[in-house]
Amino acid sequence: MTHNPPKTLAVLAAPIATTLLLGLLTTWAWRTQINLHRTAEARHTADVCYQASRRVQVLVDFALKAVRLHAREFSLVSPSTLTPQQLRDFSAVLLRELPGCQAVRLFNQGNELWRSPPPDGASPRVPAELLRAASSGDSVKLSPPIKPADGATVILAALPLKRGSGQEVMVMELDSARMIGSGFRENIRSEFTFKLQDGATTLFRFPDLPSPEALGPGATELRHFPVANRTWSLTIEPRAGERASVSKAATLTTPLLGYFLSLCVGLLVHLLYRRMTMYRAARDQALTEVEQRKAAQRALRDAETRYHGVFDSATDGLLVLDDAGQIMEANPQACDMSGHEAGGLAGRSMQVLFDNDRRGIGVLDDFLRQVKSFGAARLEAAVKRGDGSVLNVEIRGTTLKYDGAPRLLAILTDVSDLKQAVERHTQLSRKVLMTQEEERRRISRDLHDELGQILTALHLELDWIREESTSAPDELQESFGNAAGMVESAAEELRRICRGLRPPLLDDLGLEPAIRLLIEEEQGRTGLEADVAIQLDDSDHAIAPDVALCVYRVLQESLHNIRRHASASSVSISLSCSDSELCLSVYDDGVGFDMGKKREDRSGSGFGIAGMRERAFLIHGTLDVRSEPHQGTRVTLRAPLDGAGKEMSE
Repeated sequence: MTHNPPKTLAVLAAPIATTLLLGLLTTWAWRTQINLHRTAEARHTADVCYQASRRVQVLVDFALKAVRLHAREFSLVSPSTLTPQQLRDFSAVLLRELPGCQAVRLFNQGNELWRSPPPDGASPRVPAELLRAASSGDSVKLSPPIKPADGATVILAALPLKRGSGQEVMVMELDSARMIGSGFRENIRSEFTFKLQDGATTLFRFPDLPSPEALGPGATELRHFPVANRTWSLTIEPRAGERASVSKAATLTTPLLGYFLSLCVGLLVHLLYRRMTMYRAARDQALTEVEQRKAAQRALRDAETRYHGVFDSATDGLLVLDDAGQIMEANPQACDMSGHEAGGLAGRSMQVLFDNDRRGIGVLDDFLRQVKSFGAARLEAAVKRGDGSVLNVEIRGTTLKYDGAPRLLAILTDVSDLKQAVERHTQLSRKVLMTQEEERRRISRDLHDELGQILTALHLELDWIREESTSAPDELQESFGNAAGMVESAAEELRRICRGLRPPLLDDLGLEPAIRLLIEEEQGRTGLEADVAIQLDDSDHAIAPDVALCVYRVLQESLHNIRRHASASSVSISLSCSDSELCLSVYDDGVGFDMGKKREDRSGSGFGIAGMRERAFLIHGTLDVRSEPHQGTRVTLRAPLDGAGKEMSE
């Protein structure tokens, strides 16, 4: 689409001209406002300067009147009756009530009679002309400011005293900054800088700026005024960053608002032209969108065809559900799994797939809860078929978009063969474990009966030989004794190995004596401190043999792991029995380990933690292992008392 260039320039000329005109008017108004503000600022500066100078005059005049008042009281005391304590009391009152007064001195004929407080360094020298001027008059005389090399600026105030027939002069050392600042800082205006001078010497400055460059721009006001016999000058200037910034912020409102309105008007004119162009472009775009919509509809039909092809040919059962668990669509495989005809599940609840009891309701609720909470679900259930048979399936769930709305997708996988294989593996594991324990029992019995008898006979033969060879040398007698001791140690070790293979106490006396003997042997071997708490009461006889054997083996493996890996100093063992289960807890204070990095120990009679879990699984129990580095390890076995032993024996 082509446009006429002259018309385009004509449309742009109006907003540009409007913006420029309004900008010029805004600039003129801004400059006028700035000039008015500067004039007002100069007047304000002059007013503040006058008020500040008057305040300094009043402040100094008040201080000098206070000095005359105290001096008059002091002059009433006769020199003959004046004591040092009265002098100290008088000077203390004057130092306390007169701001900035740091010392009081008394002169007579140019000689210093006393000073309070005593000087702690070099005192300012009192000019002789100041003493003469004070003696010849009756008013307070001020000296020029004295500025020591390392101290504050000091002003000397001299006042004549007439006591009796003598002529004395009282001199006060006044810190100019403290005297003036005591009453000046409270009402000072923060947007100005004040500098009070006597000649070229600065008496007081507020704020105490490091250099004159810190003073802000603007009109500077200077005023000279008399103070006693001196003439002081006060200079006032606006402070940088205070009044100047406030002035700029106040005057920036007009140009910013004017420029903004100028731009808005120009943009409004420009947008009117753009709107007309957009209307023409929208018409062309509408035609294009119609063609694109038709192409999208064709692509959607093709996608739906592909979707239904994949959905219907899937080997797993697929169900599309709403948030309440109602089946919106089911593929043929899902209908076949449940014994329904194709399309027979649509519009029905997913609950029809399960037994009509509380188990079915629990599976559906659990499935919906997992998907809504975690975005996915995985659980096992039994699907009730139309002919009454039960099919074991694994249900996996996720979310998907269906007809533009969020829905749930349930995938049913037949795991009947897998469950049968697991059951066969479980039965085989039980038989292997039973065979292993039977072989241990046989080996233990053979070792005890055969090898034990041989060692016993050998021990008896050695004892007989030692008794018959009384005339043999002592070395030979000692050798026979050592041999008999080694045979006895071998027999004891053989008995320990037999008890480890199959503890006879477990079959003869029950679980508790066997466990206590195992713990005592472990203590005797390693010196490990054991805290044992066993509460079986009268239920020991009700524990199935396979449950008792599993508890014994888990404790045996736990003590073995503590001895090899834990570096523990003590272990706490508790065994308790309730109406339905047996609970074994083993806790050590050893080094512990990282559960995520620990590799199973495959040594000894079992397979470490994996072997203990396998034993617990075979009796339908649970094994929980909790450990952290440097926090010890806790092994907890929970075994049911009913049903496990029967299945193991079968």
